[in-house]
Amino acid sequence: MNNILSLRYDLEGTAYAGFPNMNVAVFQYSLLVVPFTLIPAVYLRAYWVSYIVPIFVYINIIGLYVAFHYGVLKNPDWIFYISVTGISLIILIFYGFVREYYFNLIEEENGKNEIIELYEKEFIDHGSK
Repeated sequence: MNNILSLRYDLEGTAYAGFPNMNVAVFQYSLLVVPFTLIPAVYLRAYWVSYIVPIFVYINIIGLYVAFHYGVLKNPDWIFYISVTGISLIILIFYGFVREYYFNLIEEENGKNEIIELYEKEFIDHGSK
């Protein structure tokens, strides 16, 4: 939200009570809205794996921002490294689920083909007698 608003307004130069500037204030207030983006997904009955990305993003933003703000992370590059690692893990998890689903479909199809071949062979054997 703060990135979108900063295209039109000078948020860095605008003071806001309790915050270093308006950019930080808009960022922190917009964090309160992020969990509500999951509500449409609940009503649309999304598959449970689709919740991983928004939950990770929310936890990542809040956790790393707070850690950097309180001095736990002194190097801002660590925020990038932790985010990239988390996103990479999510991609690997999705890949694993898709791969497992694909192999299950192939096994199911092979099982159906074997059953059909057995019935055809049995039908041909009974028909020739």
